[in-house]
Amino acid sequence: MQKLVNIILFCFFLSGNLLFSQIDTNKYFVQIQNITLNGIAVSDIENIIAISKEDSLSINYRLVAPANSPQDDFFYKIVFTNGFDSAVHTTGFNSLNYKYLQNGKYLIYISVFALKENWKTEPKIIKIVVDDSLAKIAKEANILKKNLSKSLTQNNANINNEQSNSLISSNYLIYGIIILILIILGIIFALIKKNKSKNTQNNRNEEIMEKQEVKNTDGNSSALLEENNKLKAEISELRTQIDTANIRASQLSTQNKELESKIASLINTQESLEELSQQKDELFALIIHDIKNPAAIIKNLVDLLRSYDLTANEQIDIIQDIAETSQRILDLSLEVTLVLSIESGKMAMNFEKNAINNLIQDVVSKNQVMAKKKNIKLFEELPDNLPEVEMDYRRIHEAIDNLISNAIKFTEENGTVRVRAFKEAGNITVEVSDNGLGLSEEDVEKAFRWGQTLSSTPTAGEPSSGLGLWIVKKIIDSHNGRVWIKSALGKGSTFAFSFPLKQDSQ
Repeated sequence: MQKLVNIILFCFFLSGNLLFSQIDTNKYFVQIQNITLNGIAVSDIENIIAISKEDSLSINYRLVAPANSPQDDFFYKIVFTNGFDSAVHTTGFNSLNYKYLQNGKYLIYISVFALKENWKTEPKIIKIVVDDSLAKIAKEANILKKNLSKSLTQNNANINNEQSNSLISSNYLIYGIIILILIILGIIFALIKKNKSKNTQNNRNEEIMEKQEVKNTDGNSSALLEENNKLKAEISELRTQIDTANIRASQLSTQNKELESKIASLINTQESLEELSQQKDELFALIIHDIKNPAAIIKNLVDLLRSYDLTANEQIDIIQDIAETSQRILDLSLEVTLVLSIESGKMAMNFEKNAINNLIQDVVSKNQVMAKKKNIKLFEELPDNLPEVEMDYRRIHEAIDNLISNAIKFTEENGTVRVRAFKEAGNITVEVSDNGLGLSEEDVEKAFRWGQTLSSTPTAGEPSSGLGLWIVKKIIDSHNGRVWIKSALGKGSTFAFSFPLKQDSQ
C-alpha cells in the first residue's frame, strides 16, 4: 500500500507544479532559482533529477538574507559527492554547470558562510542520477505529460464547439487518462525494480555523505578561520609599520620645513644686516659731507674776524652767520641722533594729552624766518573745536617740522605753504600742502624709504639728507598711524599723516 502511495505521489510531482515554503526573512538561507537541462527548465527541482552522460545541467542559486544585513562579505561552499569521493570548493559565483558525468548517484550541497559576521547557512541539497535509461524514461514521461496537457486542451475546445459529442469525448478522455496512468505505473514499477537493490546501499551512502559533508564543512571553516586570523594579524602588523613610517615621515617633513624656515630667516637676516650696514655707511658719508661744508664756513668766518679790521656791524653779521651755520650742524647732529635711536629700537614714546592746534602754531612760527627768506607765505587752517590728542609732543613736533621745512625747501619764491588739521572718524589728520615743484609717481612711491634722494632738488640749494620723510614715517608708525602723499609734477604736493586720538595702553 505504501508503495502505491509513493507511486501516486511521484506521478503528481511529475504532472503538477511545485509548492515552495514561505521564505523566512529573518534567516540566511540558500534558494535555488532555477535548474535547466540542455537549456530547458526543470520544474520538479526538489526531487531526483535524472540525466544522461551527454546532458548539460546548469544550476542557478542565490543567498536570501535578512533585510538591512551586509551581503558583500560571504562565500558559497559547493560539495559534490557520490558517497565515496567528494569535491569541495569555495566560490563567489552563483551558478554551476555539469556535463559528461559518469553513471551514478550524486549529491550537491550548496551552503553559504561569512567569516566576518561568523554565520553559515544550512546546505541546500540537489540529488542527481546519471543513467541513460532513466533519463530516457523521464524525458518520455515529460513528453506524455505535455501530450496529455495538449489533449486536455483539445478536448475542452471540442466540448465547447460540439456539445452533441460531449459524452463520447469524455469517455475518450477517461480512457486516455487511464492508459496514461497505466503507462506511468509501468514506468514506476520498472524504476522500483531496477533501484530496489540499490536502496540500502544508497541510504548508507547518503548517511556517509552527510557525515562527510558536515566534517568537511567544519574542517574547512576552521581552516579558513585560522587562515583568516593569520591574514588579519599580518595586515595589522603591516598597518602598524605603515603608521610608524607615516609618523616618521611627517616628523621629518616638519623638521625639514623648520630647517628651511630657519635658513630663509638667516638669509633674510644676513641680507638685512648687509643692507643696514650699507645704509649706515651711506649715512655717515652723508653726515661727513653735510658737516664739512658748514664747518669750513665757520672756519673761514673766524679767520675773517681775526685777519681784518671790521666795523661793529660787519662783525655782528659774521657772528650771525657763524650762529646760523652752527645751528645747521646742531640740527644735523640731532637728526642723526634720532635716526640712530630709531634704528636701535630705543625711541621711547611719552604719550600725553596735548592740544594739536598749539603744537602746529608753534612749528609754523619757528619756520616763518626760513619762509620769509624765500618770500613764501606760510599759514595754518585750524578749527577751534579740535579735541586734545594723546601723543608724544616732541616727536609729533619733529614730524610736522620736517614736513613744513621740506615744503619750504621745494617751493620756489613767492609760493605758499598751508598747514591743516581736522578730526576724522576717531583720528586726527594733519596735512602740509605747497604749490612747489611736485613729485613724480616714482618719487611718491619711494619718498618715505630710508635715505631716498628725490629727483627734485631744493629751490635755493638748501641741504637735504634724505632722512626727513623716513623719520616722519617712523614717528607716525609709533603712534599707530599712517602717512601718505598726493602730488603731481609741477602742481605741488600734499604730505599728510593721521593717528588715533587715543593710544592703546602701552
